[in-house]
Amino acid sequence: MKFALRAAAVVFAATAMPAYAATVVYNGTNYTSGNPLVINFTGVQDPNSGGTLTLTLTGTTGNDYNFTYSLLNTSTSPSTNISGFGFDVTGATLDLLTTSATGTFSTINSGSISGGYSVDVCLTAGPTCSGGGNGGPTPGGTASGTLALEFTSLPTVFTLTQPVIRMQNTGANGDGSDIGLPGGVPEPATWAMMLVGFTGIGFAIRRRRKLGLLQLA
Repeated sequence: MKFALRAAAVVFAATAMPAYAATVVYNGTNYTSGNPLVINFTGVQDPNSGGTLTLTLTGTTGNDYNFTYSLLNTSTSPSTNISGFGFDVTGATLDLLTTSATGTFSTINSGSISGGYSVDVCLTAGPTCSGGGNGGPTPGGTASGTLALEFTSLPTVFTLTQPVIRMQNTGANGDGSDIGLPGGVPEPATWAMMLVGFTGIGFAIRRRRKLGLLQLA
């Protein structure tokens, strides 16, 4: 009788506990399992280059957040290929050494992706974030595969920020390289840094003008 009661209590506790709700936050929106996160990118230097990234959380295993990815090359520049994509992770500690990917972009790395942008993690067709050469989809093509982001301990939520794609063979002559940002403009964190810089420049200009007027007087 006691054994039956204990077994019933275990079953009740298991059914009463809520399921683990893994969540990814991007741009203020929560994405849970099966809810696709879609980001459209436009080239910074070549607005005719760009892509659409779809990340879909499929669940968690151990300390991993598991995704499928699909990256469509939407460029109208005929020679542009997308050699990789990357982003930053906040709110959790990423274990880059055990993070893995399959498919078109199977190399995991971090660091400079180009144009002064560095990322916590990138998936690339080449050896580094800024590499890739002619790898990756050409206009109208799609790169696809899986991504397992592993953390030092499994978070209930983390935030994805500063997404970026790396493009090669851009421009009219197909001899350039570029990065693509969401909507072709920096995200709020980048804008904040730029505003701080502009404020400092404005202050310096006003100070010089004031000093010049004092010297004239």
